[in-house]
Amino acid sequence: MPGAAPYQDSQSTVAVFGDSTLYCTNIQRSIEGGGDTSDQALNVATLNQASGECMEYQLPALVDCGPGGADGKITFTIDYYGTAAPSMDQAYNLKITQSVQPGPVQVDYCDGPARCTDSSTTWAVGEVVVGNATFVLEPDEE
Repeated sequence: MPGAAPYQDSQSTVAVFGDSTLYCTNIQRSIEGGGDTSDQALNVATLNQASGECMEYQLPALVDCGPGGADGKITFTIDYYGTAAPSMDQAYNLKITQSVQPGPVQVDYCDGPARCTDSSTTWAVGEVVVGNATFVLEPDEE
């Protein structure tokens, strides 16, 4: 299609985790909040304020620093085809690469230690065997 905007899909993308090779059909990367507690401010504006005035906020007495985003975890959820079953709950290197055309040029999207926290495989009559796995990157040791 002439004039079409360039795009990039997951074609030719492979994830290697331990001894499992996953031929990716869909990749979702999630980055948790990283400890940003600014969204917990309380709106203390009142109806006494004039129209058009700025809202007023104050910090709460207690701040929720719980696991839901407190440490900025990076998670990859990968859909793939094939019968591979990543090892669970042990850290291995997760490397996600794609061969981009023209070239081909190899692009690395992830290369670091991770743990597989969830994995499933679907076997259906007359269908390609597909799987899904979730990986949480290990924090950097500093």
